[in-house]
Amino acid sequence: MRLALLDYVVVPHIDCPGHPESEVLGQVAEAYRTCGTAHQPLRDGQVIVIDGESAEVR
Repeated sequence: MRLALLDYVVVPHIDCPGHPESEVLGQVAEAYRTCGTAHQPLRDGQVIVIDGESAEVR
């Protein structure tokens, strides 16, 4: 089931040394880039702030 709240997939834990899922999620993000899937990679500590129609990574 997909909620479809966003127009893209969120990929967490990107470039986070020591995080056990960082490497595999980096591969997932690369696969999304290769096939043209809209996605937003996030490092630990980053968030997506949505305000009306605008979205910002902080």
